[in-house]
Amino acid sequence: MIRPLPNAWLQAILGRSPIPHDWFTRLAYSKMAEHFGNSSEGYFGPIPCWACSLGEVEDIADPAFRGVFLTQKGGLGYLNQGHLARFRNEVVFIGTLEATIEGIGVALVALATDLEQRIVFIVAEGYRTKFGVPEQTVVQELACLRTFGALAMSVKEVLQSTEALEVVWTVPAEQEDLSDPQALESLRPDSTVA
Repeated sequence: MIRPLPNAWLQAILGRSPIPHDWFTRLAYSKMAEHFGNSSEGYFGPIPCWACSLGEVEDIADPAFRGVFLTQKGGLGYLNQGHLARFRNEVVFIGTLEATIEGIGVALVALATDLEQRIVFIVAEGYRTKFGVPEQTVVQELACLRTFGALAMSVKEVLQSTEALEVVWTVPAEQEDLSDPQALESLRPDSTVA
């Protein structure tokens, strides 16, 4: 018997075009901070930011910090013990604070958490080819990121994954009121419990 894929419920949600990046990051971060129940000001290196802790350490400057952050200029990222993924204007940096690989033309479509409370960056198709380094290097950096509690996946990878997503944040380009765009939070329906 073939079991249905646990993220099939996201087909229509992830099929919507996202709002431009600067709007997306600010609105999605606000919705995430509301969900996790905390957000505080801090510094990502010398850059002013807001950080949402996903662990016991709340100060983003602390080496043990684990959480998401939004820089003053709209960069959205995840940091855990010096390992990071950071998105800004369709450029992504994945690696450590000391060394990252850079992907250019990687559009952020949605954010999510899975059942293990890992942060999932959902990006446009073809993102693995945007780094200008051998594919094996990209695979290694994505595996390391996963070890430290975050994933980067394309829409297709999410829909075909056997690992269920629990909460998904999107900011569709089509809004009821374009002068007041809103992020949407979608929760996994109970009927898809694995």
